[in-house]
Amino acid sequence: MLHQSAVNYRESGRQHDIGRPLLGVADLATRLNTTERFVRRLVCERRIPFHKVGKYVRFDPADVEAWLAAGRIESR
Repeated sequence: MLHQSAVNYRESGRQHDIGRPLLGVADLATRLNTTERFVRRLVCERRIPFHKVGKYVRFDPADVEAWLAAGRIESR
């Protein structure tokens, strides 16, 4: 039996590639060349897409790439 949040995730039309692991806070901080504290602040302020897996915060690499692309500012 699926947990209700898993059913809602499936019904939302979004899919996660199971073969690609989700990133943890430390992994994302390393990838962004920032501190873990900064990543946690982004989560707290809901400025970055994330998933809750129990008590853990995880990030889909595709969501992170889209978030980075949306924040890109082109040069003039």
